[in-house]
Amino acid sequence: MRIIIADGIDTSLEHSEVMSQAARTLARWTEATPEWVDWPAAMVGVGGEGSWVANAAIGLADLREKLNTDDDGVILISYSGGNRIVHDLLNEAAAAGDTTLLSRVRAVGLVSDPWRPAGVRTPGTPDPGGYGLCGEDFGPIPERTVWCAAEGDAATAALPDAMLRTAADIGTHMDEKRLTGALDGIRTRLAAESFQLQGLYDGNPVRWLRDLFDRGAQLRGDVDRYYGGWHTDHYTRPFAGGPSLIERLCAELAGHAGVEVPPTDSAAAGDAPIPF
Repeated sequence: MRIIIADGIDTSLEHSEVMSQAARTLARWTEATPEWVDWPAAMVGVGGEGSWVANAAIGLADLREKLNTDDDGVILISYSGGNRIVHDLLNEAAAAGDTTLLSRVRAVGLVSDPWRPAGVRTPGTPDPGGYGLCGEDFGPIPERTVWCAAEGDAATAALPDAMLRTAADIGTHMDEKRLTGALDGIRTRLAAESFQLQGLYDGNPVRWLRDLFDRGAQLRGDVDRYYGGWHTDHYTRPFAGGPSLIERLCAELAGHAGVEVPPTDSAAAGDAPIPF
């Protein structure tokens, strides 16, 4: 069994605590050494240079190379911006009819996934509401995919009319040359008529103005929560008096992969937080 991790934005020099907790937990249960996808982990000038799309393509190439083996199974787990790499790999394999690769993926864990479909979450945790900031994508193996989402984390639980969705639509193609990238993103979205909020207020400018204040307050709240720990600490600290959201996710992934979790060390059993 292998564990391959695609970490989030700004993790080129140091892994996130969210994925570090997942790596420690799964490594203890599987006795496998976690492998990390090598990618620039940057977007919109955060974490380095290059656009999210271009940098994720580098990570995708590295992940393909890592999977170019005859191993007997793998657990894929990704966080935040790293989810693009795993989504792209799985969707690419499905489009190519590569059932061999898909069958080797025993379990997929998507943490703070910008494409989390509405309603899905780690079993035993509450619905965080909303859906992914970039849209919804179940992927080709939803029966072996587990989403981990913290309520209030707009990256994965944004309201349907969240103003941040437009920023995500534009920012996908932006790099450190922000103005050029923004214009490219706008042109791309307009050409494809794929802005998520496109049509929300078509033909009703009065409603747009009436709702602007409330949606602005919603935007401020989303940003404040993002930087206030809902995107980070809320995944690693004890949840509801028991194991963290990440530990609960790892228990589900272990189950899908056929890995036995000791009864006294099982997030699914509702034990105290797992010590490291």
